[in-house]
Amino acid sequence: MYSAAQDGRVEDVEEILRRNPAINVNWKNELENDKTALMVACFQGFDSIVSILLAYPGIDVNLKHKQDGPPFIMLVPMDPPPVFVRC
Repeated sequence: MYSAAQDGRVEDVEEILRRNPAINVNWKNELENDKTALMVACFQGFDSIVSILLAYPGIDVNLKHKQDGPPFIMLVPMDPPPVFVRC
C-alpha cells in the first residue's frame, strides 16, 4: 500500500484496504526514514489518498518519521500549494 500511496494510485489504495481489512495502515518504511503511507501521500499532495487513509480505522496521525516530523508537517512548503484535509 505504501507504494500505491506514494505513487498516487487511488484505486489501488482503496482495493488494498478493501481486501485487507486488518492491514497495518501505520506501517513504517524503514528504507524511507520510517515514513508511513499517510506521510508520503501528504508529501506528494495526494489529497484523495490522504482522505481515504484518514478515514481508515486505526490510522495514527501522530506518528513521526526518523526526521522527527508528523505527517502534516510534510504539507508545508510545497509546490503545488499544500493539501489540507478537514478531519
